[in-house]
Amino acid sequence: MEFLSSGALGKFISLNKKLRVAGGQLTLCNIAPEIHEVLKILKLNKLFRIGPHPREAPDGDLGKSASPFEPSSAADFLKSRRRRKGLALGHVNRGAANSCKGDHDAAIADYTEAIRLDPAFTGAYVNRGNAYAVKEDYQRSIADYTEAIRRGDQDAYGDRAEVYRALGDEENAARDERRMSARGHSVRGDAHLRQGQIEQAIAAYTEAIRLDPTSERYAARARVFQAKQDCDQAIADYSEAIQLDPQDPMLYLMRAHMYQLRGDESLAAEDERQMEGLRK
Repeated sequence: MEFLSSGALGKFISLNKKLRVAGGQLTLCNIAPEIHEVLKILKLNKLFRIGPHPREAPDGDLGKSASPFEPSSAADFLKSRRRRKGLALGHVNRGAANSCKGDHDAAIADYTEAIRLDPAFTGAYVNRGNAYAVKEDYQRSIADYTEAIRRGDQDAYGDRAEVYRALGDEENAARDERRMSARGHSVRGDAHLRQGQIEQAIAAYTEAIRLDPTSERYAARARVFQAKQDCDQAIADYSEAIQLDPQDPMLYLMRAHMYQLRGDESLAAEDERQMEGLRK
C-alpha cells in the first residue's frame, strides 16, 4: 500500500467492524513506511494488525510479523477454508438451478448446506429467502433476509420489503424501502468523496441519515467533515454515531483524534480510555 485516501480509510473501518462481528481480525500488510506513520498518528495501529513493509521485514517475511499462525498452520487453515467456500458456492449454484426447475425444496436443501459450509455467505441466505418466499413461507423468508442484512448485505432490504408487503405489513415494507433508498444515497456519497466532491458527499450522506440514521452513516459524514477540517461537525457526527453504537471502539478513536486536532486533550484522553476499555 503506497497511498491511503480518506475513503479507503472508511472502507477499512467498516471492514474491521464486520470482521469483528464474524470473529475475525483485519491485518494490513506490505504498508509503505509513510502510510504506516499516518496509521500510527491516527492510532489505528491499536485496532488493526499492521505488518511491516518488505524492506523493513527480515528476509521480506511478512508471515511471522503479521500472522498469529505458523506458516504451515496458516496454509492448512486457508486451504480448508477455500475448500469449504468452494463447496458452498457449488451448492448455491445447484440450488439456483433447482429453483429454475421449480424444485424449491431441493434448492432450500442446497442453500442450507451452503450456509453450513460457509455461514458468512450472504447470497445463500438471500437465495434461500427467495425460495421460501416462492413457497409463501414468509416468516422463514424474513428470517433469512434479516440474517443477510445483519451480515452486511443491504440489498436484502428490498427483498424483505416485498415479503412484508405480501403479508400486508405496510409499515415494515415502507421502512425497508427507506433503508434501500438511504443505501443509494450512501453509495452516492461514497462516490462523491472518492472524486473529492466534498459538499455533494455531505448532501448525499445527510439525505441517507434523514431516511435511515445509522452509526455507519454518521461516521461516514464525520469523515467528510474531517477531510474538510471541520472538527466541530466531525465531532458532532461521531458523537451521534457513538449514541447509536456505543460499543464500537473505532468511533471513540476517531473522535479522540478530532478532539486532539481541536486542542481538547482531556476529552481526547477520555475517548482513548473508552476505546481501550472496549478492546479488553
